[in-house]
Amino acid sequence: MSIIIKNAKILPIPTKYNSQNSQLIQKDILINNGIIAKIENNIQSQINCQIIDAKKHFVSPGLFDLHSHFREIGFTNKETILTGSQAAAHGGYTSVCTMANLKPIPETVELLQKQIQTNQKTDGVKIHQIAPITINLENNKLTPLKDLYQAGAVGFSNDGKGLENNSLMAKAMKIAKEINCPILAHTQDKTIMGNGVIYKGQIATKYQLPTISEMSETKQLARDLQLAKDIGVHYHICHISTKKGLELVKQAKADNIKVTVEVTPHHLLLCEENIKQNNALYKVNPPLATYNDQQALLEGITNGTIDAIATDHAPHTSFETQTDFIKGAFGFSGIELAFQLLYTNLVKSGLINLVKLIKLMSTNPRKIIAKNNPKIAYEICDYYIKPNSPADICIFDLDTNNKIESNIFFSKGKNTPFLGQKVFGQTILTIVNGKIVYQKPDNDNINGKSYDL
Repeated sequence: MSIIIKNAKILPIPTKYNSQNSQLIQKDILINNGIIAKIENNIQSQINCQIIDAKKHFVSPGLFDLHSHFREIGFTNKETILTGSQAAAHGGYTSVCTMANLKPIPETVELLQKQIQTNQKTDGVKIHQIAPITINLENNKLTPLKDLYQAGAVGFSNDGKGLENNSLMAKAMKIAKEINCPILAHTQDKTIMGNGVIYKGQIATKYQLPTISEMSETKQLARDLQLAKDIGVHYHICHISTKKGLELVKQAKADNIKVTVEVTPHHLLLCEENIKQNNALYKVNPPLATYNDQQALLEGITNGTIDAIATDHAPHTSFETQTDFIKGAFGFSGIELAFQLLYTNLVKSGLINLVKLIKLMSTNPRKIIAKNNPKIAYEICDYYIKPNSPADICIFDLDTNNKIESNIFFSKGKNTPFLGQKVFGQTILTIVNGKIVYQKPDNDNINGKSYDL
């Protein structure tokens, strides 16, 4: 079936005179066989064609999340592939990369293939699997990196744990360089972090909690950047959280090291000062740091030091989060809220424009993970919609505000510190490969058949 999206507001294709215009223009969009076929004025209806009236809402390339946890296999009490995919589509994401801290960890070809098959059992968003760097995410032995890449891994990460073993990280980087596949590093030294649960600052002192210092991030980051410089691997930093860490990245880029870096919405929008009580809903790893760290991260997205925004979507059960910092689990459920929070707080505030936001959430993440991977290079898109590209697109309502409440979540995890906030940018519709995978429940823009995951 073909789809025509009428009355869409889109970002214009840049010209040599106007390279990054955020002024939306109105067009119709024709989708045939999962591909964007035309973008024109007044496209006429065809036989067996579904008509969607976008009602002058913003139609965007689908978002791409470099860093998510869908919990299945092993932790389906927290999330499943189905609920994770539904949550991603609800947030406007059409592709996600899921991390390897599962049970069992996909550390052999057989286990990775089983995980990839599990990821594909739901006809929803595209799920790309990250494989572990080491066996059991520990510091003793590398996984068969080459074989895992051939079996479908799109990158390597021990996310959830830093890799303290210097020689193992160097060996992993050399293999990753050889097969042209990125290392996605959780830069945290456990020997420094210890049993810390909160940033080493005023809030930790107030509640007398064990702390995590910025050095747990910067020590390992400095080592990795030197290794990346010597080896030439594509080294990607997960969830940067401190000013000093970002300064190391900035210098590395000046030194032409092949490094990219992501930041989360919560590290951009929150700091330790937002923690008003000993409540695990604010417990995340890396922890919320100081106001100065937060401001440095915001500057990093405006000056281009930070390449991408990733959610680090980490759903947990209410039992694990409705408690205090000592007992609670690390992480926020964030994939459904990311665009709304960032559009409201960054674009509407005037800090960045819409083009920049889509680059950070869609264009750049795709390039980071897919640029050198022929299996998924077809997914690379620009910040604007164009013909002959995959019909992975989303419709956002930029004009109506809504309140973040726990009953809006498709994710099993409701653990977020943003409950109660009013935001703009609700997702109206998400399309993956030309198929509707999410539509707003009270949406009356759809004429004809609707689709569920």
